[in-house]
Amino acid sequence: MIPTIIDVAISLIVIFFLLSTLVSFINEIIALIVSSRGKLLRNSLQKLLANDADDDGSTLLQQLYNSKHIYKLRIFKNLKSNGYLPANISPESFADAILEQVNKKLPLATIEEIKEHIPLSLPEGFLRQKLLLLIAELTPDNYHVAGFKQKIKDWYNGYMDTVTEVYRLKSRVIIFIISVLLCFIMNIDTLSLSQYFWQNKAAREQMVNYAEGLDKSTIKGPKEVMRLDTVKQFP
Repeated sequence: MIPTIIDVAISLIVIFFLLSTLVSFINEIIALIVSSRGKLLRNSLQKLLANDADDDGSTLLQQLYNSKHIYKLRIFKNLKSNGYLPANISPESFADAILEQVNKKLPLATIEEIKEHIPLSLPEGFLRQKLLLLIAELTPDNYHVAGFKQKIKDWYNGYMDTVTEVYRLKSRVIIFIISVLLCFIMNIDTLSLSQYFWQNKAAREQMVNYAEGLDKSTIKGPKEVMRLDTVKQFP
């Protein structure tokens, strides 16, 4: 009896593993179609760049998104639509876009030149103040452009952690709703499944054989989220 109970348990685990994989796939398709990751990332960065009640940061954000470092990351970038936004902006791409905005295509090779040019290239607001603060935090050992770029990347990573957590929470709600709908539509009943596998030896053996064929890389559960690499997605 004990081996039968174990086989039934394995069979149920396989069934719910396949269901979770299907739910994860459906969630990824929905996220791709509605560009939910890209929209959350964009809205989060817009809030970050907002200066005050009169400036929501959209103008500066649009300039950054038009940068070659970020524009190339757009989903379906060949489509002439602003609805398909980058689902993931790496710290490297974000830092390069910021430096491009500060430099305005001028060859700024030193921190002093960048420091002098920041007030000329950026409007009064949070980003200008933040970049000047990052420069002030540089030590003699990293008082160069590469050190400043690393500071920007570290700051961005910290911001993305929070945004990623927000996306995780939203994704879990969506995954839960999809799971409930699938269980209802497919009439998945744990008790009925348990009874079926208990009485059907061939079905149990099929599920156990399938489970034995799964490798460790397969059993990781649903992909949970982007890191809006972004999503540490507040300072």
